[in-house]
Amino acid sequence: MEKAKQLADMMAIDFELSIGWLSRWKENENITFHTVQGEKAAAYVPGAEHWIQDILPIALEGYAKRDIYNADETGLFYKALPKGTFAVRGDKPTAGKQQKEKAAEKARLMALLLCNQDGSDKQVFVVGKAAKPRCFANIRRPPLPYYSNTKAWMLSGLWSQTMHPVTIDVKLTNIKVVFLPPNTTCLIQPLDQGIIHNLKVFYRQQLLQKQLIAIDKGESLGGFSKSITVLQALHMLKQALLLVKPEFIQNCFRKAAFPDDSCGNDYDNIRQQEDNMTSDCLPPALSIKEFTEWVSSDNDVAWYGDLTDAEIFAQAQHTDMCAEEDDDEEQEALCKPTRQEVLAALDTLRSYFDAEINEGLHDFYNVENRLIKHVQQKLTRQRFRNFFMITML
Repeated sequence: MEKAKQLADMMAIDFELSIGWLSRWKENENITFHTVQGEKAAAYVPGAEHWIQDILPIALEGYAKRDIYNADETGLFYKALPKGTFAVRGDKPTAGKQQKEKAAEKARLMALLLCNQDGSDKQVFVVGKAAKPRCFANIRRPPLPYYSNTKAWMLSGLWSQTMHPVTIDVKLTNIKVVFLPPNTTCLIQPLDQGIIHNLKVFYRQQLLQKQLIAIDKGESLGGFSKSITVLQALHMLKQALLLVKPEFIQNCFRKAAFPDDSCGNDYDNIRQQEDNMTSDCLPPALSIKEFTEWVSSDNDVAWYGDLTDAEIFAQAQHTDMCAEEDDDEEQEALCKPTRQEVLAALDTLRSYFDAEINEGLHDFYNVENRLIKHVQQKLTRQRFRNFFMITML
């Protein structure tokens, strides 16, 4: 109550504090007391067993697999490179420890993953620090839902936005939200059974592929790291999500003791599946241990915490405390290509397919047809506008 009094003074609100007011506030805001839960804490096996035997079967009763979802947050150092990394000959990739930590903390995103038990629906919501990254200029919308606050944390307001999107004329019913017992997520949370790790493996693989391309162009290690924008990170994260197979998601739910009548509960092969995917994504210069450490380097990043009084006050006043733009000078606005440049790029890409690849052309044709159709629609609309302008004159 003392904190409430301090905030009331900051907002120039005059009211009397009482136990009754505190009880009503807790009830209105759905505030309850919980034992501190953390990923680092030792797993509480009895709590997990109680959940599996007594709580989970009742919670899932009456729901189909497609309607059972799991959600969890994870940090992402979207620019982080492995300790031993590729570099252009003569470029020495060295940096002080404090510089590395500062750069990693600055280039951080928070991702909220959401997927259902049969793997037919998987989504990622991203939280960053900048409200309007420069790289978002000239784009219609980012590839993934993007939110922002000064900490890049999952705050209660953002949780409500992501879990309860505003839908016109649609009233959702039969929704049940169940929280996992404290210190048990590593045992009974499906996303912690390998789904998040799998997503990060595919993300890091794309990052390394981009690094190799940068090296081929003679770009320095520092230059490459600075060139990775939030927009590029969202694209890589979305591609990584598409690579996570529904079968793997189903296996992780089974490993977390979610019942599945379609097959047995044999999930011993999940570890083998993870190892196989890691090996397939493994670059030649890194060992499996080094690659795994790199993939997991941001697992313990804080994605929640206590806000300062000023931040609480700003939220109450609906003040945007986020940085308006990313202060990284390399986060440049996307340069929109002209129609002629796009069509010329298609010709160049087709020539490369003919000379080097000569397979998978159906994928190229799909892209080509979609772009040409888009160009034709824009030209048609432009001709109509020009026609009516001439007629009116």
